[in-house]
Amino acid sequence: MNGNDVDVALISYNEDSISDFRVTEGEYTTYMFPVFGGGNFLSYGLLSLAILKKYIQDSVDNIFFVSHSPCADYLKAIKRLFPKSKRYFAIHDQGWTASLLGDNARFTRIMSSFSYGKEDRKIVDYVRRFSKEEKRMYRLAHRVICLCQNTKKLLIDVYGVKEAKIRLIPNGRIGCSLLTDIEKLEVRKRLGISTTDIILLYVGRMVEAKGVFELLRAFEILWSQNHRLHLVMAGEVFNLNDFVKYTPNSASHVTYTGLLDKDRLSEWYEIANVGILPSYTEQCSYTAIEMMLHRLPIITTNGNGLADMFRDGENALVMQPCKDTLTESIVQCVTNMLGYNKPTLEKMVESAYVKACTDYSIETMYNHYCGLFYDEYR
Repeated sequence: MNGNDVDVALISYNEDSISDFRVTEGEYTTYMFPVFGGGNFLSYGLLSLAILKKYIQDSVDNIFFVSHSPCADYLKAIKRLFPKSKRYFAIHDQGWTASLLGDNARFTRIMSSFSYGKEDRKIVDYVRRFSKEEKRMYRLAHRVICLCQNTKKLLIDVYGVKEAKIRLIPNGRIGCSLLTDIEKLEVRKRLGISTTDIILLYVGRMVEAKGVFELLRAFEILWSQNHRLHLVMAGEVFNLNDFVKYTPNSASHVTYTGLLDKDRLSEWYEIANVGILPSYTEQCSYTAIEMMLHRLPIITTNGNGLADMFRDGENALVMQPCKDTLTESIVQCVTNMLGYNKPTLEKMVESAYVKACTDYSIETMYNHYCGLFYDEYR
C-alpha cells in the first residue's frame, strides 16, 4: 500500500474444487489452498504462510486482514514470518455470545469473578477459555475492527484492549432493486404463496442465539389466531425434526427454504409483509440491512449490535431479548404491526431505509476502511 496505489490479494482456504495450491491473477490476486488438515487450516498457519512467503514480500506497507476466529496462532505465525507487515483483525462474532445468549452483564460477571455462583461450570470454563484466546488475538493485532458499540465497550472494559487500537466500522451493503406490485404477485404465484397470505420472514442461521425457537413458538400462537399467516424460515436447517415440533398445528404454514442464492433470497424479501429478527445477539446484521433496503417493516430486539441499528417505534418494533418473555413479545409485536395503518408503517419503513442508505451503505463502509488503511501511511 502506497498513497492511492493499493494492491489487493485474497488468501482463500479450504477450496474444495482444487487439490493443490494455486495462484490466480485477475482484478486481484488470489492465493488458493485446498482442504488440508481436516479443514482446520488455522492449525497449520506456519505451513501455509511459509508457502505464501515465496510470493509475498514482507514490507511495512503490507496489511494482513484476518476475520476468522479464533486465530491467535495464525496471527502469531504472520508476526513470525512477516514481522514488518501489519496485522488487522475484524470481529464478526465473539465466543461467549452464543453460550450466554448475548447477556453482557452475565459475561462481565463471569470474567470478573472467581466464584461460579449459579453458573454452569462447563459454560464458565468454555467462556473463560475462549475469551483468553480472544485476548491473545487482540494483543497480536495492530488494529481490532469491531462492528457495533457494545463490542467496542466490551473490548475496553472486559478484554482490556486500548481504545487507540480499536476501530468501529459497521457493515455496509449496496442498494437493491425493488419489484413492482405486479411483479410481486407473479413471484408469489410462482412460489405457491397466496395473494392473501401474510408472510413473516426470518433470514439467518437456525441456532438458539438467533431466537428461532421462540419465533416458532410464537408463530404457533399467532397462526391459531390468524390462518392467513405464513412463516418463511430462510437458511440452512440441519435437523428439521428439531424445528417442526414447535409448530404441530401450523407446520403446513411454515416454509423452510434452505440456503438461497442472492436472487432467490431477494424475491422473498420483496414479497414478505414483515421481517423478523428475534436474535439475542448480533454484531452488525447483514440481514437487518437487507430488510431495511427492501423496505420491510421490521420486528427485532435491542440485543448486541441490533441496538445500534434500531429504535423502537422509529424504524422498527423492538423487543427485549429475554428468554422468558421473547415468545410473548414476538406475538405482541406481530399483532401490533399488523394493526398499524399504512401511513404509520410507511413512516417506519422509510426511516429504516434512510438509515440503511446512510449509516450502512457500502460507500460509508468503504470510506471508513480507506480512512483506517491510509491513516497508517500519512
